[in-house]
Amino acid sequence: GFHCEQDLPDCSPSSCFNGGTCVDGVNSFSCLCRPGYTGAHCQHEADPCLSRPCLHGGVCSAAHPGFRCTCPQSFTGPQCQTLVDWCSRQPCQNGGRCVQTGAYCLCPPGWSGRLCDIRSLPCREAAAQIGVRLEQLCQAGGQCVDEDSSHYCVCPEGRTGSHCEQEVDPCLAQPCQHGGTCRGYMGGYMCECLPGYNGENCEDDVDECASQPCQHGGSCIDLVARYLCSCPPRTLGVLCEINEDDCGPGQPLDSG
Repeated sequence: GFHCEQDLPDCSPSSCFNGGTCVDGVNSFSCLCRPGYTGAHCQHEADPCLSRPCLHGGVCSAAHPGFRCTCPQSFTGPQCQTLVDWCSRQPCQNGGRCVQTGAYCLCPPGWSGRLCDIRSLPCREAAAQIGVRLEQLCQAGGQCVDEDSSHYCVCPEGRTGSHCEQEVDPCLAQPCQHGGTCRGYMGGYMCECLPGYNGENCEDDVDECASQPCQHGGSCIDLVARYLCSCPPRTLGVLCEINEDDCGPGQPLDSG
């Protein structure tokens, strides 16, 4: 107005997303978001872990889409809802008795270890009894340590088992973030990332706004594998590419 008495509208059809309501301010606006959405433009879904979907002590982390549960030992399933029947595998050796809770074996005299597969003898005597050299008792370069009347193996990185006889599955630790898929191989793993993420563990959100796609002063909102343009008043289009001020009647032609 002539005396600056009029407040120009700051809201546009693309100010707020996902059904949010735009509230006009003075040279600014704010968004009132519907339940389940958050962010300055209502562009983000609310934290999917707020409802505590992971059962039996599982740890929830946001993924795309939804959430992912890291389950404690003895439970599995998308929400850690299923008890693993560890004893059905008959893991206990040498007459050991399986205990489902805690997933371990009660060993008879003369045996020890989680699976009752370690002879209750010092390192040197245990090696002699099975006919191997002391340094061969623990495999893959593991070190044998005497403990009371028995022994145990200290395994190198990447090996596990009572005698270091097994390779550690690197994917058991679920290193891939944001819903990435882990592929284990000899000596390591690789993550296959969902669209919109990259990095060794899919930890980085790709910035889809880096190319500055929004025109006419539009604000780019980076999402997962896509972006949105919040357009200023009197601009339209996915990229704010339409300026309504350019759509008025054409200039009169000079008849002379």
